[in-house]
Amino acid sequence: KFTVDELTSIITPFRSIKVIEIGVLSNNNL
Repeated sequence: KFTVDELTSIITPFRSIKVIEIGVLSNNNL
C-alpha cells in the first residue's frame, strides 16, 4: 500500500502539468 505522502508525490506532478496546460490553453484563447 502507498502512504498518503507517496500518493501525493506521485499525483502532484500530474496536477501541475494539467494546471500548466490549462494556463497555456487559456493564454492561447486570449
